[in-house]
Amino acid sequence: MACSSLINKCFRESWRCIKIGPWGGTGACNFDIGRSASQIKKVVLHTGDTVERLEISYVVDGNEVKTHPIGGSGGQSHEFELIPGEYINSMVGSVKTYRGETRISKLEFKTNLGKKHGPFGHGGGTEFTVPVMDGRIVGFFGQSGCYLNGIGVYLAPN
Repeated sequence: MACSSLINKCFRESWRCIKIGPWGGTGACNFDIGRSASQIKKVVLHTGDTVERLEISYVVDGNEVKTHPIGGSGGQSHEFELIPGEYINSMVGSVKTYRGETRISKLEFKTNLGKKHGPFGHGGGTEFTVPVMDGRIVGFFGQSGCYLNGIGVYLAPN
């Protein structure tokens, strides 16, 4: 079954959200954030040659809640904020081996309002795409160490 068919089947059967991925490699720590249908408010990425750190802020019961930083402490900071009613409906990334370690080398996001954020990171390697039909990205999971090594998403219906 194609990924888009599986997603649509899951949404029709009223699953709260589904997990897709991860892409990339393994790191020292697993992370798993935001699998509830909370609204993503802000995404902060730190990048150098690859994606080094990810931080997400959510709106939960009207309050902003930040996740702990995932990954390392280096790199240039990039952030974008979503307005109420706006959500991420596409993520494109790439994975490459850098200094002997598989890492996420680029992430780019699109929203339901047609806004594009990124690309963040220098890219290169193997590209992956998460287009979401009739749904939205509500959370992330994967692996990290000093860098973002692997990433997957939680999808929820609109």
